[in-house]
Amino acid sequence: RQLEAAAESLLLAHSFEQGQQRAGVAIDLGNLAVLRGQVDEARGFYDEAIRLAAGDQQIIFSARLNRARLAATDARLVELDQLSAAIAQMPDSPSKTRWQINLGQQYRLAGAGGLERAYGQLASARSAAAAQDPALLAEALDSLAQLYEDQGRIDDSLRLTRQGLAAAAGAPAGMLGDRLV
Repeated sequence: RQLEAAAESLLLAHSFEQGQQRAGVAIDLGNLAVLRGQVDEARGFYDEAIRLAAGDQQIIFSARLNRARLAATDARLVELDQLSAAIAQMPDSPSKTRWQINLGQQYRLAGAGGLERAYGQLASARSAAAAQDPALLAEALDSLAQLYEDQGRIDDSLRLTRQGLAAAAGAPAGMLGDRLV
């Protein structure tokens, strides 16, 4: 959480990189700008990442997903629906599962209009993660538990939290990072 130090390092890397590498750094700078409350700056970095992606769909999708969280609720739902349709066409992969978790979390934060979509994304992520990675499964279960808690379904939330902790216990050392903090 040393945002100033992170900004210095990322801006230095951003000045030296080109192409897709610079696009990746631009996404990180956008995320940092969001943490610092600099929405316009964040949007600019995400747009830069899309321009520099050179057709790399992972970079483009990540930048669009991050940029969507900056939009007003109605516009965010439209953008998230477009991203959801695109992700439905992708083959299963850990990246797809991470994006589904992110979509589910963003739908959750969009209020009543996004709840059903949040459940769908997080349930799909949970199923996919079960076959992919215990750390991802723990993350999907945690997000689903939060959604249930928001809806007052405390018993279901606790059950999912316990399942998430069990999945996390099965993850290789170092795979969870700060996900459980």
